[in-house]
Amino acid sequence: MKQEVKLFSEPEELVEWLDENDLLMWLEVEDAQILLNYMEGHDYGIGIDTDNKMVRVDIAEENGEVERYSIDELISNVCELNYELILETRERMNSPKNFQEFTKDSEKYESLIEEEKRLDEMFSKTTYAKMVSGMSKEQVEGLVNNISRHTLGNAKAFIAERNVEYKPSGKEMRKNGR
Repeated sequence: MKQEVKLFSEPEELVEWLDENDLLMWLEVEDAQILLNYMEGHDYGIGIDTDNKMVRVDIAEENGEVERYSIDELISNVCELNYELILETRERMNSPKNFQEFTKDSEKYESLIEEEKRLDEMFSKTTYAKMVSGMSKEQVEGLVNNISRHTLGNAKAFIAERNVEYKPSGKEMRKNGR
């Protein structure tokens, strides 16, 4: 049985669906256009199923796979695609075939960087960003606690246990009368 899906053909449709169905995410039309363009460029469509849930559809196949897909997943996936394109474009710019190719890639690179800024802003609104932020806070707190346990007096032991050679600077040696 084929699942009924209505694909978003215009960015306004995605924005409207989010306004009506996702209280935590708001996008500008230009942002929605970026998301839809990346998906279409990678042979996927975004839409809704009969339960009014967002889905991603493999549009490269006649009866392509349909899977439930959240706005957070969409944004995260597009961020990854943008990053990969930035790397590929930068690589081509570093070894261009000719000046025309370099110019074309430079323009594309600048465009990708501008999109990256918008995507970063979108990503900051996702649950993934909140998880990353929480993890970072925990890691910093752990680092501070670890450092506070290792006072300056036992810094040599701390460094030695991590197999790092400690060499005092000339300033430290003069200060300690060495």
